[in-house]
Amino acid sequence: MKLYIYILLFIPFITFSQIQINEFFADSGDCCLDGVGETEDFVEVINLSAEPLDLAGYYFGDGSGGTIIGSTNTELTTIPSGGVKVLWFDNDEDQGLLHIGAKLNNGGENIICINPVGDTIINITFSAQYEDVSFASFPDGQIYDSGWDFTMCPTPGETNNLCPMIEGCTSSIADNYDPNASIENGTCVFGSTEGLLINEYGASNCNNQGSNCGDYEDWIELYNNTNDAIDLNGYYLSDKLDEPMKWQFSESVIIQPNSFEIIYISGRDQMDDDGQYDNGPHTNFKLSQTKYDEHIVLSNSGGEILFYFNIIPTQLNHSMGRVNDGELDWGIFSSPSPGNSNQNSNDRYVSLPEFNLNPGFFDNQVEVLISTQDTGVLIYYTTNGDWPNDGDQLFADIDIDGSISQGGDPIIVDETTVLRAVVYDKLNNNLPSFVETNTYFINSPHTVSVISIAGDQVDNLLNGNQIKPRGSFEIFDNEGFLIDEATGEFNEHGNDSWAYSQRGFDYITRDQHGYNYAIRDDLFREKNREEYQRLIIKAAANDNYPFAPGNPAHIRDQ
Repeated sequence: MKLYIYILLFIPFITFSQIQINEFFADSGDCCLDGVGETEDFVEVINLSAEPLDLAGYYFGDGSGGTIIGSTNTELTTIPSGGVKVLWFDNDEDQGLLHIGAKLNNGGENIICINPVGDTIINITFSAQYEDVSFASFPDGQIYDSGWDFTMCPTPGETNNLCPMIEGCTSSIADNYDPNASIENGTCVFGSTEGLLINEYGASNCNNQGSNCGDYEDWIELYNNTNDAIDLNGYYLSDKLDEPMKWQFSESVIIQPNSFEIIYISGRDQMDDDGQYDNGPHTNFKLSQTKYDEHIVLSNSGGEILFYFNIIPTQLNHSMGRVNDGELDWGIFSSPSPGNSNQNSNDRYVSLPEFNLNPGFFDNQVEVLISTQDTGVLIYYTTNGDWPNDGDQLFADIDIDGSISQGGDPIIVDETTVLRAVVYDKLNNNLPSFVETNTYFINSPHTVSVISIAGDQVDNLLNGNQIKPRGSFEIFDNEGFLIDEATGEFNEHGNDSWAYSQRGFDYITRDQHGYNYAIRDDLFREKNREEYQRLIIKAAANDNYPFAPGNPAHIRDQ
């Protein structure tokens, strides 16, 4: 559906032009200098026509901002036939005619050009970019993005020069260091357990109910596995492999031999501030454990990566760490030990429960089976929306050899039901699995999007008790297909509605639960967003317009 929308919106309005994008640079670090000596993003355009072309009157931007090139200096704004012109996307129009009132997003966005008569002649979409690496045409003048490639040698205003990126392990202390690699690709293997080490981290910190996470920062535990004190002043921490020097220790922080230091990953950017365990340094970034592209990266004062690993989602108030301090193997801790020695780890979580039917809408009753990849496990489930545990209904007792010694019969769902399941290890070698939630709507016709929410105490909230329970959130489109799902916190929202039986509420996705960081979809077509952490479900109780003060609702349920 999105493909067709883009076709309808964009293609009819794009007119072919002899002006084309020839190179762009969206993640400036040490490169590239504009005319006033500042490192800035740039877009290079090429004139493919047989005549000089003046850019005066042309609009260049990124969709949310931009500039119409002025006409006060024809010599500056004219591109000779076959020539190129560099536009600096620095959001600083005061610096000259070729400085555009927008910046490029290194995470990906659009570059747009509109000619003086209002025709859109360029509208390209690019994905995430690398620091100090441009994306360019080879040879010059190719239509985007056929024949294009990343280059380590940006050439604003000159013929494009292909310096290929070589992906590999760039850390010289890693076991598999590749001296030819120019781009870190996350494959480094760190076999050494000597020196300054990341020993444990916690990215799922809330209160025990999972509803109050604001006062519980993410944290990293560093461990000095030597006989000498180590001063962290000058070292770097980051959550991005392509930005290893994201935050630097700017003051002396001494870790004594065989001792620990807690670093709060809070976004506060302070060298000494309060935290839930003790005062300590706070980085300028936070961790997102469910985005699956974040790392914890430790680098020395020269920017050389000492150690990193991909963040793995953990369940509420669990941590990941070395099985024993300074050892090579890692495990999961259901009782984290920040600032203290690691002990009593588990290897992993049991594999997820899997339903034989996707959630959605059905005309008649359905039969649901639950399986899992592990053996030697017990599968439990609930049908009332409650969080399942080993005291709930047993679906199957699966022996080590994979045979089912008890249960395994299909669950008959003959009315709309929220089915939730969890898997336990019979030998307690691994921690219980993450919970899987599917809603099955039986004979429930609809023409609009539908939301399903569930949780142990969610009904108590909606019955008027102002609590903050955790629960699941599923949203389906008007055809009955699941858009996305997550786990998070529910709380009261609204004033008038809480005087009635149908009450408004907030839903906030909590990355700390380990399931999702947001509901990922462009739910509201008039908004330029594709993900929402918080959603407000309004009951529209103040619909007594025009007699209510403020901005009352203009709709009413019939």
